Amino acid sequence: MRSLYIVILTSMLALFSHQSIAKAELEITWQAPENYTDVLASNSIQKRFQTKTFTKLNSTIAQLTEKLPEGQRLLIEVKDVDLAGRVSVALTNSNYGPRVFNSLDMPRMVFTYQLVDPDGVVLQESAVNLEAPMFLSSFNPRRNSGSLPYEKRMLRNWFKEEFAERLKS
Repeated sequence: MRSLYIVILTSMLALFSHQSIAKAELEITWQAPENYTDVLASNSIQKRFQTKTFTKLNSTIAQLTEKLPEGQRLLIEVKDVDLAGRVSVALTNSNYGPRVFNSLDMPRMVFTYQLVDPDGVVLQESAVNLEAPMFLSSFNPRRNSGSLPYEKRMLRNWFKEEFAERLKS
């Protein structure tokens, strides 16, 4: 059953992970998501939560990628995800409690990326251990509503810093 789940999840992620963008192209590979540190659902079905989470993160990165120059491709291989907060201990045998946020359980992502030009020449690449240690102190609920606000903000900040020179042109 677990193998079937992995095949279904991988197939669903493949549909969302290759997105053609007007200016630049994005390819995201979610490597072994069943081994990620924390993509645990709280008060929700795990499979649905995980797919929804990866779809939202894909969408956020795709919106950022649109700012890159035409013809470039951003290739990302995600190796680990640790969502902000922690899901509390099981309240019953069938359900987990809500996700609780504190300053110790910051959002984290580990991934590698390559930015390549239309000819396949690597323009920029790096292994990234992304984390947002001050995620609670700088949070503005008016600007960061919806799901995964801490993770989305962490990705936006990283993108702006990492590609600052390329975004100027």
